Amino acid sequence: MRGGRRENSGRKKGSASKRVIQWEEFGRQLFDENLPRVQMILKKSNDREFMAHFLDLVAYFKPKPKQSMEIDISQDDPIKNYLKLGTPLEKHQYIENLKRKLKV
Repeated sequence: MRGGRRENSGRKKGSASKRVIQWEEFGRQLFDENLPRVQMILKKSNDREFMAHFLDLVAYFKPKPKQSMEIDISQDDPIKNYLKLGTPLEKHQYIENLKRKLKV
């Protein structure tokens, strides 16, 4: 049989590609070579600078928790629908749409 994919050929499902492996290795080298410098900078910075840098660095290791909650509610209740929205912009747009519907 000609053409097509052969069984068991190529990269196994779930295994990292060469590019991912190279990128991870680059990240390890970058981190290992600069860790002493980062520690020195953090030790020399004042409390405010320390917290700013620390929080920036932590974001790479501990992602921020999701800031909105998913609530199972009916579509008929505008208050519950408002509470379901996550960002202030979404809430503002929702209120503006309600005003237009009610012509307030």
